Amino acid sequence: MRYYVWDTDVAKLLGAYATEAEALSLVRTLVAHYGDDYAEDLSVGVERDEGEAGEPLSGADLIARADAALIAEDTARSRADGEDSSAAIAVLREHRAAGVTPTAASGTSGQGRGTKMTTSLASGHVEAPDRRRSS
Repeated sequence: MRYYVWDTDVAKLLGAYATEAEALSLVRTLVAHYGDDYAEDLSVGVERDEGEAGEPLSGADLIARADAALIAEDTARSRADGEDSSAAIAVLREHRAAGVTPTAASGTSGQGRGTKMTTSLASGHVEAPDRRRSS
C-alpha cells in the first residue's frame, strides 16, 4: 500500500509513504506547526496494492485518525517496554482538549514570515512553505 499526503488548497502532493504511520507523522507535524485548521487543507489517501483507492481523510477525521495512531504507537511501545501507557494517553487527551497538537516526528520550524519547516522522515524529506496568511 501507498499513503499520499496532499495539500488540497494548493493542489500539491506533500509526500508518498509506504506506511500510514509515516503519513500520519507528517500530518501531526504540519498540524502542530500550522494549527488544527490546516487539517482542512490536508488529505491523506491510500492506494492498495491491487490499485484500488481508499476513501481519503481530511479535517477533523484526519486529526482523529492521527491522534488514534499516535495512541496506538505509544501503547505498543509501552507494552514492548513493559510499561503502562494509560498516563501517556491521558496526557494526549488533555493536550487535545486544551488545543495543543501532539507530534511524534522530528523537525525544525522557523517563526518569522517566509520561513520553511523541514521534516525528516524515514522515507524522505519534506519542506512545507509558511502558510500563515497576513491579515
